[in-house]
Amino acid sequence: QWANDTVEVEIGQFQTPSWPTYKMPIRLRINYADSTDTTVVVLDSLRLQTFRIPLSRPLQHVEFDPDNWILKKMFPWPVYVRETEQPLAIGLRQNYPNPFNPTTTIVFTLPSQSTNIAEGRGRVGSYVTLKVYDVLGRDVATLVNQRLGPGTYTAIFDGAGLASGMYVYRLEANGHVLSHKMLLLK
Repeated sequence: QWANDTVEVEIGQFQTPSWPTYKMPIRLRINYADSTDTTVVVLDSLRLQTFRIPLSRPLQHVEFDPDNWILKKMFPWPVYVRETEQPLAIGLRQNYPNPFNPTTTIVFTLPSQSTNIAEGRGRVGSYVTLKVYDVLGRDVATLVNQRLGPGTYTAIFDGAGLASGMYVYRLEANGHVLSHKMLLLK
């Protein structure tokens, strides 16, 4: 996404949860509308990470790993299978607006492969929790606590009864844990 002289690039690593997260430098080539380009290097170290890169002029597009140095399979965000329009991976977007007062929207995706049949439960879907915590780690809200099928979901968080400050929202599903910070300003 590009807005206000900044490009926001979200990079997700999707692999078996028991595998460690790869920590690696990643090159991004920013192609500007005037046919020039700039290459920046970001250090990816999380399963889902957002990088904000300041820009001096409008961009045309961003190339991920332009020299193809990383062994990978890439999917555009949100991650979907074209035939079924179902997500391929668990995802948690940055809330919007951020900062917020008093409400904000949180979007997450659950993959179509989220079945528990192999575990002998025979149910399709994922048991999902989406919770909000204060900076001391106290649970301040539970937005989702149920089994959900594959798809894209939206949760609204209302911080009207809370103090201004930083909060963390955390999604747990199928052994994956994703989280982001958000700022409540009153």
